[in-house]
Amino acid sequence: MVVLLIQGQGGDKTEGNFDSGEFRDYWVIRLNSVGGITWQNTIGGVGDDAVVSAQQTSDGGYIIGGYSIAGISGDKTEASMGNYDYWVLKLNAVGVIQWQNGIGGNSADYLMALQQTADGGYLLGGYSFSGLSGDKTEGNIGGGTNTDYWVVKLYAAGSANSVLTSSISPLSYFQTDPVNVSFTATGTFNAGNIFTAQLSDASGSFSSPITIGTITSITSGMINAIIPLVTPAGTAYRIRVVSSNPAVTGSDNGQNITINAPSCDVPTGTFASNITSSSAKTNWNATTAANKYKVRYRISGTNTWSTISASNNFKKLVNLSAGIQYDWQVQSICNTLGLGKSAWSSTQNFMTNALRLSLDEEISLHVYPNPVTSFATITFTLHKSENVLIRLFSVEGKELMEITNEHFSEGNHAVNFPAGTLAAGIYFVQLNTEQEVMTKKVVVD
Repeated sequence: MVVLLIQGQGGDKTEGNFDSGEFRDYWVIRLNSVGGITWQNTIGGVGDDAVVSAQQTSDGGYIIGGYSIAGISGDKTEASMGNYDYWVLKLNAVGVIQWQNGIGGNSADYLMALQQTADGGYLLGGYSFSGLSGDKTEGNIGGGTNTDYWVVKLYAAGSANSVLTSSISPLSYFQTDPVNVSFTATGTFNAGNIFTAQLSDASGSFSSPITIGTITSITSGMINAIIPLVTPAGTAYRIRVVSSNPAVTGSDNGQNITINAPSCDVPTGTFASNITSSSAKTNWNATTAANKYKVRYRISGTNTWSTISASNNFKKLVNLSAGIQYDWQVQSICNTLGLGKSAWSSTQNFMTNALRLSLDEEISLHVYPNPVTSFATITFTLHKSENVLIRLFSVEGKELMEITNEHFSEGNHAVNFPAGTLAAGIYFVQLNTEQEVMTKKVVVD
């Protein structure tokens, strides 16, 4: 194949110039083995188009490239980015355009060479005056008055898509920590495309990347990622974003990331709640590496501990003695990471409530009228100031209504609740205090 720059029509040229001879067009000629013209194609738009390189491709077609200032006209399907742009076209074996791509920034960009690569894509090389604009993802190093080399890699379909992974902050994490990965996607990404955040190994290599988050999108965005639980400690991790359609491998975040060595930490934030005469709820802050916890408790002043396991960061202790002070501690168990267990937390204590000594001190609970048609009144008597929760349940045990949940003073109280919206049948009113639970049957006519 021979590629020439020429104006006008005549002689061997079978097509006229797109600018009536004022500016250049690409002129592509295919010769046979003895120099005879097999086919030719004049390619251009209204404006100057200068071809500089051509190559036969692995599929028997041709790739041609140069630079063009033409807008959408003639054969050109993309407007100029601002001045001369790289203009690359893929032809089939008989010179018909299969695709084209105009690539440039806000100033002049001149393609000087191209080469098909082993993966079927294309490497373009030239020089550029453009700053960060258009298809150009880096500013001009010389400030725009001087040119820089500009190298562009195209995929087999000719796209110049790119994914730029943004900087990551902070740069230090533990396993299971969340990390926000922002990225900038340039070019056209197809419906159903998935952007994936990948974590390198501890040396920064992506030879076996680990997926830490994904998002289905065709535009720039942010991926909510998680540092995997079993990630080894290291100080040179990197994160990058890749796409699936088309497949584009993005840049990494540009700075080393530290993944800290996990530790089986002692739980903090310990406190007791929901204390009754026979039970108490122990609470603490969850620790990162723990897969479960152990709680131990004893009567204050004694030496023997009772130990139980907890799968969450709380545990209810039951069958306690009334009016007694108890000590308790908690430790983390970190078997998933092979870290063993932590030390016990500092000793905390609580006092169970005293046992009521007579039936006269029991809370009274009444509902009237009963049966009820529209409104009912619930009366109850408290022997001390405390929080009261009253709820309505169906005969199947399903909670239907929270009637009240507030603090009441010592003495007699009355609370109304509407029953007019309830279907006829049997219901139960349940009153909960810190120490007691009482239930009354209610019939709705």
